[in-house]
Amino acid sequence: MTASNASSDGALALGSAFTYNGGTVELWMDPLGLDVKQGGEKTLHVTWQDVVGASSNSTTLHIGTCVKDSHGHRQLDTIVLEGPVSEDVGKFANAIRYIAKFHHFHKSSLPSIDDMADKAPPAQTCLVLINPVGGTGHAQRTYDHKVHAVFEAANIVVTKVLTKHEAHATDIVESLDLTEYAFVVCVGGDGLVSEVVQGLMKRPDWVQAIRFPIGIIPGGSGNGLVKSLLHINHEEYSAVNSAYAIVKGSPQPLDMATTRNASSTRYSFLSLSWAFIADVDLDSERYRFMGSARFTMAAVIKMLSLKRWRGRLTYLVPEGETSSQPQSYWDMHGNDASSAAPITSLLPATMGGDFSEKWATIDGNFSLFWSSSVSHPSWDVHLVPGATANDGFVYLVVVEGVVSVWTMTRVLLGLETGAHAALKSVRVIKTRAFELKVDDTNFLSLDGERFAGNTVQVEVHRGLGRVMGLTPASSN
Repeated sequence: MTASNASSDGALALGSAFTYNGGTVELWMDPLGLDVKQGGEKTLHVTWQDVVGASSNSTTLHIGTCVKDSHGHRQLDTIVLEGPVSEDVGKFANAIRYIAKFHHFHKSSLPSIDDMADKAPPAQTCLVLINPVGGTGHAQRTYDHKVHAVFEAANIVVTKVLTKHEAHATDIVESLDLTEYAFVVCVGGDGLVSEVVQGLMKRPDWVQAIRFPIGIIPGGSGNGLVKSLLHINHEEYSAVNSAYAIVKGSPQPLDMATTRNASSTRYSFLSLSWAFIADVDLDSERYRFMGSARFTMAAVIKMLSLKRWRGRLTYLVPEGETSSQPQSYWDMHGNDASSAAPITSLLPATMGGDFSEKWATIDGNFSLFWSSSVSHPSWDVHLVPGATANDGFVYLVVVEGVVSVWTMTRVLLGLETGAHAALKSVRVIKTRAFELKVDDTNFLSLDGERFAGNTVQVEVHRGLGRVMGLTPASSN
């Protein structure tokens, strides 16, 4: 069996005697993808973007693919070919694994089969944390039936752990030997991701630990972060698409924020809500059995209650062009291991400290307050069109005053598409730090979980953490 042949256009033939679907075929690879040819004609073409991995078993070559269907949902499939020489088949599997991962470095021509095989990435290991009671309780089934096979096809070795109680993921990650894994995957809602973040930040080596990559598979009710990551790369919101983004992606910078009240500090990556939205978010827990419909039920009940909220919002007014992105946290502060927590350089030194003239204040009644570091604080809410998970800003979506049920209904109806941002009653403020002081101490929602008031301060740290995902350049 010939190891490889090259055509005049730079394509490489992986031998000439594979069997596929009962027929004899040739397997060709070029900078764009993989072709199965029979009698000189293509019978199958797969782009490298859609190849997730390859493996061999004696003379059998398995090529894992994740191709979009007509609705944009990716489906896992395996191309199985038989070759006569096991040594060559193993070499071809390694070459395919290499180019599937690094094809963007070889846009005009391919290295030799031997070179690619020698540089094949090693199998990765990951810790998968599953919240079996998140959302409608299907997270474990989602992973077992839809996600695990994608990881297996991508040559990822998995250790699976089911969380058993609240903050269990925090406990696990706080003491985890991070050198044993390439990344951690959360299968659940944003609350599970938050538990992992808090665990990383509790470690004495938090400066290194917080950059340990986190992958996310939606298995809860909100899932705003993974929706935002998929949205910017034009990927549909699904478990398989999320798994695809993890295995084809790489660690991407993720903004995180120091969020503090008078007695505690948490590290957030998603959103803080108060007034109508926070009440709906937290009240909806009693309707958890309804899945995502629980929010609709709680919203209707809250509108009919005619409740009003009073508070004071103080925020940093961005200097110069608001479109210019701040420096990343690590570029600004380096790897200072002596700091017990991220440095807050924008907020007052202490709670209750004075604000400079660079800050602005809104004081009075609010019907809605929702801050978000991403485009989607929930999978079905496009709160901030154009926001990204690592632009260094937090966006404050505010409805001031006491508004009518009709106005509030229009706002809510626009949230799914982002149309609310064009309404006169809605104000979107772009900032890097803010303070919210409210009368009601019971209803602040931070990343979907209750957070005590009555005063909370937030400062964004650009790129403090990392998340597994695609980059816009590598998406379809």
